[in-house]
Amino acid sequence: MQKPNKNHISNNNKSVGENCVFPHSKGITLIALIITIIVMIILVGVTVNVALNGGLFETTEQAAKETQIEADREILQVGLAGAMLSDTGITKESLQNNLPEGWNVDGAGPFTVTSPNGNEFTVNADGTIKEPIELPEGWSETEKPVGWDNDKIIAVTDGTNTIPLPEGYQISDNPEENTIEDGLVIKDSKGNEFVWIPVSTDFNSSYKYDSDRSEPRELTSYWQDSVQMPRPYLDSQEILIELYGTKEGTDEPFYSYETDFAYAKHYTEMVESTNKHKGFYIGRYETTIDENNEIGSAENKQVLTADKTITQANNKHCRWYGLYYTQRNSNVTGNNDYIQTNMIWGQQWDAMIEYFDTKSLDYSEWGENTQGAVVNSGQSTNENMLNDKIYNIYDLRTNCYDWSAEGTKGSRTKFGGTYANSLSATYRMNINATPPRTDNYYSSRLTLYIK
Repeated sequence: MQKPNKNHISNNNKSVGENCVFPHSKGITLIALIITIIVMIILVGVTVNVALNGGLFETTEQAAKETQIEADREILQVGLAGAMLSDTGITKESLQNNLPEGWNVDGAGPFTVTSPNGNEFTVNADGTIKEPIELPEGWSETEKPVGWDNDKIIAVTDGTNTIPLPEGYQISDNPEENTIEDGLVIKDSKGNEFVWIPVSTDFNSSYKYDSDRSEPRELTSYWQDSVQMPRPYLDSQEILIELYGTKEGTDEPFYSYETDFAYAKHYTEMVESTNKHKGFYIGRYETTIDENNEIGSAENKQVLTADKTITQANNKHCRWYGLYYTQRNSNVTGNNDYIQTNMIWGQQWDAMIEYFDTKSLDYSEWGENTQGAVVNSGQSTNENMLNDKIYNIYDLRTNCYDWSAEGTKGSRTKFGGTYANSLSATYRMNINATPPRTDNYYSSRLTLYIK
């Protein structure tokens, strides 16, 4: 048998390898490698560009910073808990003693607490950590003017105007709602909204007293003649008991005329605050009541009217007295602590109209409304389906009369219009607006001032 020719086989393999496969394959691989390297270089360049211009490094750095802040906050909360349980409660010394080495406590309450990482916190005297304020573009925190001694407000400025911002409230981030010129809106976490009304002159002396309108007034009772017997009418403890009764299981009146309706005191507090802070806040909406029976100034909520029966009025008709009481004791953030809400006074309504008039507002352009009944807050529209909104304040001309604390001998002044008449926001009248009335188109509006 003939042996295989090794050389022949080798030559054949070599021939096939050299002429058909290997040289050609090596050429494609080299070109692909070069292209791959070029593509990788391009991708690296794009990635670096995106990282630099897209803020990747800044975002990562910010995330790390926020994580460190939260870690420091947890350490601080543990320290606060320890200080609170100490014999002295929360003091500068007790808080310092309950924090790790490297922490620094300064101040006398509120305290400025600085972590070893340089993170700074403000701790109120009651042990709560003051949350950082987020301000929209154009606004910044500034030094408090002389006399602004409330620890739970900060002074913020747009470069021209300085206003007090209460703790728990944020200025709207909507550009159409965060300028004094358009009506500056602040909000709390519960959805309550207020608009700042600037006041430039001395508030007390600017008010025009006359025979038909008066503030403050101790609206003492006058006597109504009766064939049977004369009795005190309107403003008296007797009429409050007649309208609202007593507290359950007691002889104690549900409302105290002396404490719940101390008009002169409440008015004086409002004037002093308005003069000090050069303004006050007004409810963006008519007074609202939500599904939890909480009173406030929130969007698209049921409007509290004089005919409503609620627990705050002993489950009897609110009337004027119930409206006044509930507004005084509303559920907005900080009320009866570092801010105070109250039924609007006639003088405050005048200040709002003056604020509007400085901008040459044409009230006639709004036309008639067509709703035919009281609707939820902020939902009133005119015949062209435009909201009843003037400088970010809703329902001044429609929905309900805004009943006020301005009084005459037997009435309280009502302002604006209702769903039935679309009167101007400048409209005012006290005829027939007697406090015991229970009309469903009588509501009111909160105001908010700094305590």
